[in-house]
Amino acid sequence: MEISSIDLSQIFQVMTTLLTAYFLFANFIFLLLLVGAFFSIRKFIRARPMVESLWKRFSRLGPPVSIVAPAFNEESSIVESLYSFLTLKYPRLEVILVNDGSTDSTFKKVFDAFKLEPTHLFYNDQLSKTEILGTYSSPLYPNLFVIDKKRGGKADSINVGIGFSRYDFFCSVDSDSILDRDALLKVVLPLIEKPETTVASGGTVRPVNGSIVQAGRVFETRLSKNPLVLIQIVEYLRAFLFGRVGWNLYNGTMIISGAFGVFKKEAVMEVGGYREGSLGEDMELIMRLRQNAVDHDREVSIAFISDPVCWTEVPSTFKTLAKQRDRWQRGLAEVLFRYKNILFNPRFGTVGLLAYPYFFFVELFGPWLELFSYIFIGLGYWMGWIQLELVFLFLLVDWFFGILMSFGAVLIEESAYYKYPKVRDLLVLLIFSFFEQIGFRQLNSFWRLRGTIRYLRGVKHWGRMERMGFQE
Repeated sequence: MEISSIDLSQIFQVMTTLLTAYFLFANFIFLLLLVGAFFSIRKFIRARPMVESLWKRFSRLGPPVSIVAPAFNEESSIVESLYSFLTLKYPRLEVILVNDGSTDSTFKKVFDAFKLEPTHLFYNDQLSKTEILGTYSSPLYPNLFVIDKKRGGKADSINVGIGFSRYDFFCSVDSDSILDRDALLKVVLPLIEKPETTVASGGTVRPVNGSIVQAGRVFETRLSKNPLVLIQIVEYLRAFLFGRVGWNLYNGTMIISGAFGVFKKEAVMEVGGYREGSLGEDMELIMRLRQNAVDHDREVSIAFISDPVCWTEVPSTFKTLAKQRDRWQRGLAEVLFRYKNILFNPRFGTVGLLAYPYFFFVELFGPWLELFSYIFIGLGYWMGWIQLELVFLFLLVDWFFGILMSFGAVLIEESAYYKYPKVRDLLVLLIFSFFEQIGFRQLNSFWRLRGTIRYLRGVKHWGRMERMGFQE
């Protein structure tokens, strides 16, 4: 039985209505996040002098923190990163490096740089039974401890680090990262302000590519000359200064970056630590903490602070970036499907009614709908059901919203944080806000779409990012 042109046009009208509804939902969320980020950042700017003054006077009251840094083949950056952690401006901390069976010279470089010596440490193996090959301390830095273990993956390494940690709070940080000196001081504030309900607090992550790193510090912030890195800088600014700031205001935070986050150890151990083998272990832990709180009728808060900064190396080639985004998408799919009971569940508040639906329909299936909409509109134009002017209008509105979000994030950075103080840097980032939305976004959507397909096919391979090391 053939379908008449009238039937096809009716189907087209229905699909157009559904796509319009999706577009309105996505942009309604974007608007909420933009407004939330605007007021949150404005409040931060006004209160920053008072908060900084009080914290400088009473920072000694900050709770002791164990920094846990898992490392696998990080020879190009591990020593600088450790110096960064060890020289943080914080009253009391310990640094626990967990060498996860590295096959390069990661362990040797740490051993030589910090004159490691074998030592005996207490270990709570509640979260991991992985074989420990050796434990070491440094006579140069009494608060540095290195754990050498068999390969078990990032989640297992953090669990091992938690087992060796002495303090009630731990900071999970990537071992290829650099922290601003006061980053830890700022990120623990929510845990001090609301100790009964806050179980985790995260900070902003920025690309370090192109900047000058000396003695574990970002000595001079510079923009990379690599266009791919510049696009990622804009992307990170939008994701953290617009997306996560906005969700934090509505208590809808669903992810704290694995690169930098502080957790209440008791809460993490209660839910069994990080899930081994997970592709999105950072997001998975946050969702499990929220699930556990709802199951036990507890109020829970997951905080995000936009000011403390963790600098990390981002991919500088399309091949490496494609692998990263593929894995991120598979990790997102894994977590969302595992906790699908949260979708539109009012018991989870903002997370169930807004944040989870956004991540599910926009972040997970957005690439599919974007590709479908391009094909659908092209078909509509070819069949004569839609005018060329409407095609251009749709594309312009779609791109306009994306560019507006990126522009807003760059301007927020310039007005509030000054990490890129040069006028030339600001102009470059504004220019690359266009390229990030027109060209890169479509390519990124393809990578994410492929990642979702690979997840549905059961691909579990983690993938490895090639690193160039910090520029000195």
